[in-house]
Amino acid sequence: GLGDVYKRQAVSIEYFAAASIAENTISGGLVGQPSGSGSGIRAFAGINLSITDNRISDYREGIATSFVSGLTIGKNKLSANNNGMQIEFSDSSYGVNVIESNLTVDNLNTGIGIASVLGMTVRENRAWSNGVFGIDVKMAGSIQVLANDIKGNGVDASFHGGIRIAEQAQGNMVVANNVKDNSGFGIVVDSAQFNRVQDNIVKNNGGAGIVLFNAASSNEIISNVSKDNQIGILSVTSTGQLPQFNQIFGNELKGNLQLDAADVDPACSNSWLNNSFATSSSNGCIQ
Repeated sequence: GLGDVYKRQAVSIEYFAAASIAENTISGGLVGQPSGSGSGIRAFAGINLSITDNRISDYREGIATSFVSGLTIGKNKLSANNNGMQIEFSDSSYGVNVIESNLTVDNLNTGIGIASVLGMTVRENRAWSNGVFGIDVKMAGSIQVLANDIKGNGVDASFHGGIRIAEQAQGNMVVANNVKDNSGFGIVVDSAQFNRVQDNIVKNNGGAGIVLFNAASSNEIISNVSKDNQIGILSVTSTGQLPQFNQIFGNELKGNLQLDAADVDPACSNSWLNNSFATSSSNGCIQ
């Protein structure tokens, strides 16, 4: 029946000690309606899982895992799904978690979604032309987002963009990524604390290159190049909760269309030091 079609998974494993899923072509879910179909690959409650070299399209999630540790996801192509992959409720208790060298392209929502995960490396992936975010990390800690190519994501310039660190995510690192041509922001830290954004190249984004948003506090924005965006680095709120006690230093900001740097906090609680830019906001906080 129709209900079975909406729930179906192409590959599903549960309660396992070690498994490998490799070199499959999985498509069809509900063609053209991926938000209604199941997952291409679904894994629940296991350890030591490798998902590699698969091609998955037209599912709600290309890959979905919950409560899996010792997880390796590599060299998959995830396209035209609702989400490329969604990884939830994992930690590194039983092995390192790595998402590496995948292509997530033309998914309706997010390329790589990570929620309620503790300990994971996300490196050298390509997240291109996804509808909302390239990489979305929320309620997570000790996630390293390293050397990914994040390009052309988002259909709503006001809310969408490249990399999002959000919803009380703490202790994560966003380092050495190439983030360009996204409809809205390049990288946003939204109501998250104690994260580091460092050595990224952020350019040609439709909104601000790097954003500290709402209750983003005690984050470090260090040695990034943010150029040719609407604004280079922006600290702003939509809720009245100001970004506070963030350290923004050693960044190169240039060629941004409106401002190179802007901070809405009149109390200057954020520390701006040794940044290079041509134009800034008028509140006098920025150096």
